[in-house]
Amino acid sequence: MVRLHHDCEWFLDIMESFPRAFSLLDLWPASVRADGADSIVFEWAFAGDGALGEDLGNYLPDSVPDLFLPAASLPVYAAAAYDATCTVCVKAADGATNGSSGSECVPRP
Repeated sequence: MVRLHHDCEWFLDIMESFPRAFSLLDLWPASVRADGADSIVFEWAFAGDGALGEDLGNYLPDSVPDLFLPAASLPVYAAAAYDATCTVCVKAADGATNGSSGSECVPRP
């Protein structure tokens, strides 16, 4: 928590630089049901404009204290999420309208 507080401005700057996307803005594991490649998300009350990756940024941290994932697995999931978000950001860079180049991900602090 201390590191998160310390890096708060860094995280906010990154979130503001990401392309915008339709987001649930309150995604957590109990709102998702999956069966193989098929999945469904429900509880859309807060859906709207958000930064690309914002839902994933809510989903992963909520998964540990709510006991959906063991804490030891969080770094692996976080690294995979970071890499996936970077891939999407690079692909979205050509269509970005928010003034950022989006051509590279910002290094983790």
